[in-house]
Amino acid sequence: MIKLHDRKIISFDLETTDLDSRTGRIMEVAGVEVEFFFDPKAKAVKVKFGEEFSTLVNPETEPSPQALALTGITKAELADAPLWTAVKPKVAKYLGDAAILGHNIWFDVNFIASQGLKLNAPILDSLEIAQTFLPLLPVHALEYLVQEFALPSEGSHRALLDSKSAAALVAATLNSVLALPAGVREEIDGYIAPVLSFAELFSKLPKISSFAAPKSRALSSAVPSRQHFDFSWKPQTIFLTPLGFTQQSAWLGDLAKQKTKAVVGLSHESYLSEIPPSQVLANPVLALCDKRLRTLKERPELMPAQRKILIKIAIASADPVFGYDLSRLKWTQEEYPLLSAIKADPYVCPSHDCGYWQSLKFTTQKPLFCSIFGLLRFALQWEAPVFPGKILLFDLARFEDSIADTVSQRYGASKLRNLFAPVFPLPEHGGLPKSVPAVLEDFTNDIDLFFGVLHLVFRSRLERGSENVVLEEPERQSEKFQQLDGPAEKLLKKFRTVDVFLRERLSMVQGEEKNEIAGLSRSLAAAAEFFEELFHSPRAEKNYWIRIDERGVELNGAPQDLTAAWQKFTQRFPSPTFVDTELSQISLQYFRNRLGLRDFSEERIFSDHPSKRLKISVVEKSAGRAAWIQKTLASPGRAVVVVPNEGMLLELHGELKQALENKRTVIAYRLSGSTGALRRRFQETTDAVLLITTHGLLRHFQTLPPARTLVMLRLPFEAPGARPGQSLTTGGNNFLLRVVPRAVNVLHVILSRFAAAKQDDQEAYLLDPRIFTDYDQAFLKYLQELPGVEISTAKF
Repeated sequence: MIKLHDRKIISFDLETTDLDSRTGRIMEVAGVEVEFFFDPKAKAVKVKFGEEFSTLVNPETEPSPQALALTGITKAELADAPLWTAVKPKVAKYLGDAAILGHNIWFDVNFIASQGLKLNAPILDSLEIAQTFLPLLPVHALEYLVQEFALPSEGSHRALLDSKSAAALVAATLNSVLALPAGVREEIDGYIAPVLSFAELFSKLPKISSFAAPKSRALSSAVPSRQHFDFSWKPQTIFLTPLGFTQQSAWLGDLAKQKTKAVVGLSHESYLSEIPPSQVLANPVLALCDKRLRTLKERPELMPAQRKILIKIAIASADPVFGYDLSRLKWTQEEYPLLSAIKADPYVCPSHDCGYWQSLKFTTQKPLFCSIFGLLRFALQWEAPVFPGKILLFDLARFEDSIADTVSQRYGASKLRNLFAPVFPLPEHGGLPKSVPAVLEDFTNDIDLFFGVLHLVFRSRLERGSENVVLEEPERQSEKFQQLDGPAEKLLKKFRTVDVFLRERLSMVQGEEKNEIAGLSRSLAAAAEFFEELFHSPRAEKNYWIRIDERGVELNGAPQDLTAAWQKFTQRFPSPTFVDTELSQISLQYFRNRLGLRDFSEERIFSDHPSKRLKISVVEKSAGRAAWIQKTLASPGRAVVVVPNEGMLLELHGELKQALENKRTVIAYRLSGSTGALRRRFQETTDAVLLITTHGLLRHFQTLPPARTLVMLRLPFEAPGARPGQSLTTGGNNFLLRVVPRAVNVLHVILSRFAAAKQDDQEAYLLDPRIFTDYDQAFLKYLQELPGVEISTAKF
């Protein structure tokens, strides 16, 4: 046995009444001594558990409902537990000078420090280790990873159980490193240094051959399609598939095998897993530039976060799924800004002809696949040649969202500072002190000053819960906005000064540095043009707004009309074809007008595939919760309950558990662990009730596990101000013309995902009586248009 560390290690965890240490208190604390050693016979790393410590703690305050729901700890148990003042010295004695291990352990360390116990021991974070050495996994939450690697566990979200799981996860991660190819091991060994907290464990890890750890399920390859779908690539056509069409993944597999020069824009990146890696185009928003990567590797000094980035890329590059796509990896908040130094740039990469730019020359005679968001970025922001093949785009609503997002301009302090990372790295990019030219240092200081003033001027909006400050004429004339005139003018002068500096620098350099400075100059010129426009000459056809939230503040601008962007897209990718499910006429007309698709014809396809009959019950008047719970959740099988916001979700969670008397498993978004674990748990529990917000369902459940019942409590309207770039007026006609069609489409998407699951006798309940009375009965007309749907009124 080879021990992998010299110091004593204790795996440690807290359960708290609240995530905020200013208001929360500890309600459970636990730890277990652990040893990691390499077993030469098994050729694997194993973990040995030693002395344990575990106790509940009376928090002397009311725990949040979320904390009680997540842990299963009861108020009665806490009332009988010892106070923190009695537990604290025992914890301090138990931990001693041991190194502290845990999952997202800095939360626990900082929380316990706020309760008067400061730990000065070395820290090992199993979350950091998993994120660094398992970069292609979609989720790094502890509960998800325990299931992903089939680690022994008796449960989760209890302090002692999570302490053991964190240690088992570290061992599993070490074993995944043992399974890496020798060349990859050699490369990442070069990046591991004492500045990384986990350096000792990995530096003592032996190099072995002929070892293959089992891959996690997330890395398994897709099964190729054996079905054939009769589909013609008819240009300027909107093809509509039946409601509940379940064969999209198989159809994509069939398309990928065709010998056709084509580009397919997918509505969700999860569908890319169905495609052979050689036919996937990396999203240009976060594509890897191999020439910039080489420059980073050659730096004499690297920050810890840069070392972790290089480890991730080295590991990911051994998997054919990766390609040039940095978006396939999970990045931390610390790492994400540093990617500016290595990601592809539309102003730089065409000049130095990097590997990513070469991949965009479309030489293959097979279909290439990309997310529609990435395809739009390529068409609208890169100097792309005209594509000579066929174009297929999925999902009108997703395409409209993506095109609106692509043409939006956003500038915050971080974005502007990150522009310098490839050629003039600032301290946060690993640049050496005093290595940045003085003129650029002055400029970045003024950037910070300007956005600091912007935050001070508008922070009162944040306190009132508003995130978007729309810059229409009354706001522009306000005293608050005019306070920005001086700082904005000063910043614009610095833009001009920096432009002169960069032009002079361009005449003095050659090669790659010249390309980078030219690209930086163009990026800053675009930013200066936006600032000039916003403060001095706003365009009537554009909307401008300030976004302010806990992350910071940024300036935004977007055209109200998307027609020009659509025309530019079709110049690069002419005569495209769309595919969507059978849309209502109100939604279809909205997207036609919004995107300029008036000349597109409509055709229905795959009508010979088995169609799903769906029962939909609509209430005529509001129903009491007890009545609808008893009625809608009486049927066996899984059920999905969709609520408009997290406040209602929290309120309803307790009521459902009480009403169902623990006879059915209630799984709640945000309350039942990570999204990945929640999805898996719902799929594995035949009588589960999934409680989720509209936003959570749309974002995290591209496909739903088979469910028999769907309950929607409210019509799915977006939050006010969620799309300030689209329309800023609030008149009644505008609401019916712009807001209602999108809400109808969201309802359609939810019903489509529900119906697409392989489940018979499905029934949906819509508990919003406004369907019969409001919005010009647009929702009722939509339901009446749907084929294969049986509509009835529900009374409770």
